[in-house]
Amino acid sequence: MVGGSNLVFDRVLPILEKLGKNIYHVGNIRNGAIVKLLNQLMVGIHTQAASEAMTLADKMGLPKDLLHRILSNSFAQSRIYDRHCTQFVEKNEFQPGFALNLLHKDLVLVKKMAEDNDAAIPIGAQVEQIIQTAKVSGFGAPGKVKTRHRVRQ
Repeated sequence: MVGGSNLVFDRVLPILEKLGKNIYHVGNIRNGAIVKLLNQLMVGIHTQAASEAMTLADKMGLPKDLLHRILSNSFAQSRIYDRHCTQFVEKNEFQPGFALNLLHKDLVLVKKMAEDNDAAIPIGAQVEQIIQTAKVSGFGAPGKVKTRHRVRQ
C-alpha cells in the first residue's frame, strides 16, 4: 500500500515493483497510513484469535494436525492462522516475525484513530490491552508469537 500523489507514485512504481509484487496506490499519504493501521488491527485480532484457538485445542487434547486440516479449509482460515499453525505448532519454530512492541504501538494508534472518528472497535481495544499486558510482562521485544505463551499462562 502506497500513499502519495499519482505523479510520485508513477515515478517510484518501477522501484516498488522490484521490492514487492502486491502494490496498491491508496491515494494520499494519509490513506497509506490508515490502510497500514487497519491491516495491523486485523493482524492483531487474527493473531490473538489463532493463539486462543490453538491454546484451547491443546488444553482439550485435540490433535493439532486434525485441527489444522479443518480450520485451514473453513471460514476460519487466514494467513495468520496458517503461519502460526505451520511455523509455531507443526515445526515448533518460535522465530518472531514482528516485534510485539511495534504491533502494540500500531494498535494504540488505531484506537486513537477510532476514537477521533467516533468508531467503536471493542475487539481491537481488547487485543491492544492483551498485548499491552504481554509487553509489560516482558514479551514485547521478541515478537508477537509470544502472545500464545501469554494466553497459556
